Amino acid sequence: MRFLFLLFPIYIFAHILSIQINNIKNNKGYIYISIYKNSNNFLDKNKAYKTIILKSSTNLNYNLDLKSGVYAVSIFHDENSNGILDRNFFHFPKEGYGFSTNPFLFGKPTFSDAEFPLKDNQSIIIKMNY
Repeated sequence: MRFLFLLFPIYIFAHILSIQINNIKNNKGYIYISIYKNSNNFLDKNKAYKTIILKSSTNLNYNLDLKSGVYAVSIFHDENSNGILDRNFFHFPKEGYGFSTNPFLFGKPTFSDAEFPLKDNQSIIIKMNY
């Protein structure tokens, strides 16, 4: 009984973030989903709060538990399964990418461009851009 009491507070503050990814071009490779809690390491997938790697599918849905807070999500479609977002000579992405809030930008987004508050269970839809 004491063990259950210790686990209970964890569930009080956890919310389900449902991420739907649309416009995935094909089933090749993997989809990387990176969750960030602040601007310090935004877009460094090796320093993300959480990174999820899923087999690619033309539309994906993924649910995860997170505490209340401000988050930003970045995604990319690693079509050739090399673990990085490939870029062309001009440093533009050659593979699909997207961000929470789907900002329309010219250049690299900042954390504030993609941030959203998580206070309750929430669904977000991210459009993959190629």
